[in-house]
Amino acid sequence: MHPEPWRPTARRFQADPPPGPVVERDALMKLASRIGAPDEDALLDVYIAAAVAHVERATGRLLAARTAWLMLPDFPPGCGQAIELPGGLVQSITAVTYVDDGGAVQTIAPEEYALEASDGAPALLRPTYGVIWPVTRPWALPVTVSYVAGWPAQGIPEDFGALVPAPLRTAVLMLAAELYERREIAIVGTIISRVPVGVDMLVAPWRVMSVG
Repeated sequence: MHPEPWRPTARRFQADPPPGPVVERDALMKLASRIGAPDEDALLDVYIAAAVAHVERATGRLLAARTAWLMLPDFPPGCGQAIELPGGLVQSITAVTYVDDGGAVQTIAPEEYALEASDGAPALLRPTYGVIWPVTRPWALPVTVSYVAGWPAQGIPEDFGALVPAPLRTAVLMLAAELYERREIAIVGTIISRVPVGVDMLVAPWRVMSVG
């Protein structure tokens, strides 16, 4: 039986901004909110981005696929222990690098690790059979895993959220519309304190459940 996945408190996760709209402004947002004038397009884009950020935080998932980085204070201490990768659906591993005890940056060969992707639990990065995680320099966050997470656009560049499940796209649409309707008092970029009940109902089944 494998040991519990490695998820140290000191880890840091970050990701690129979404590469495009998860909810298409003209075809969906304007239609849903019955907005005809183009002079509020920039405002609508801000609200859509805020809604996407909220849904991603609420679910623990990146929606539109893009590059993410997980920085760790070390490799797992257990033999064969896996690294838990936040961000939801992981498409691929780009690189696994670390600073060795001599201060040099090293890259682990792709054949020395394997991705265990799951849509209902965090993805796992595990060393292949017989491989032991290397020793790192005990300073700051010497381990970096870069990978691609989120639902892919698959050749639909004008709509990066085309493959995002309908409940999550609907949640983004509902929340963006709520921000637009309450724009006189909405504060974008801070905590969205008034979330429509329907949004919580839509995102709840899609929250990534921790493993172990």
